[in-house]
Amino acid sequence: QTVSNLRAELRDSESQVTGPELLALPDDEFFVRYRGLDAAERGALEESLVLNAQCRHRYNRLAGHELPQRTANIDRSSSGLRVVDIHEFLACELPPREEILSPWLLSQSLDMLYAWRGVGKTHVALGIAYAVASGGEFLGWTAPKPRGVLYLDGEMPGPALQQRLSKIVDAADKEPAPGMLRFFTPDLQDDGIPDLATLEGQKAFNQLIDESTELIIIDNLSSLARNGGNENEAESWSTIQAWALKMRQQGKSVLFVHHAGKGGNQRGTSKREDLLDAVICLKHPPDYQHDQGAR
Repeated sequence: QTVSNLRAELRDSESQVTGPELLALPDDEFFVRYRGLDAAERGALEESLVLNAQCRHRYNRLAGHELPQRTANIDRSSSGLRVVDIHEFLACELPPREEILSPWLLSQSLDMLYAWRGVGKTHVALGIAYAVASGGEFLGWTAPKPRGVLYLDGEMPGPALQQRLSKIVDAADKEPAPGMLRFFTPDLQDDGIPDLATLEGQKAFNQLIDESTELIIIDNLSSLARNGGNENEAESWSTIQAWALKMRQQGKSVLFVHHAGKGGNQRGTSKREDLLDAVICLKHPPDYQHDQGAR
């Protein structure tokens, strides 16, 4: 059928369509039907703001003047700021957030794990990394599917890290596929460790992050972000915060491993927690004995 024939048929039709029915029409029928509606008729189709926005977005796309939308393939070379009204924003195709490690670790999230020295921060962080990369479980937390993990270690001796990983592998019932769990560790570096608190250091670490990387684990802040000034000053966190937000914009999640301060909270400025999705504090149980290891 030609567009003109469709227009004639639709004009003669006395039936009214709802928003979902309109969206279910093929492109040519939808275009003619929606273009023929006046403002009042379009308003009558507004069962919900979302449906109305979807109709407008589809019509503009078919008319050749598609509204701006942000998808996972957004062109990141553009430096201009963007603002949209509520209808356009609701029609944007944004990837939904997913569970990386259920129930607390989500995609595009910024999180923190902290504790006193010796409680088991790295033990837990390595367990999380292995579970996410293999699609396994750890401490009752479940990874629905394997995802790429980059583990940035800033202080552990290489042999000690190998030993811990070997124990995790021996105890696990799943194994990450090649390339799914990658490690940066000091013993393998010829030129020292980049500083995440500097733009130069961030640029160096960014070269390790590829499209398959969905979770970045920073173990730990004190060793990998050294030149950020006084830990208790909010300004010292600003450069790292900007980097973390950029990672989130690119669809990555970041888990910061950090030390506890004298009062038992995470050490340094409380401003760190302002943008975090989840903050986990590890503590020994009241009856803990030093010979019990990580408990």
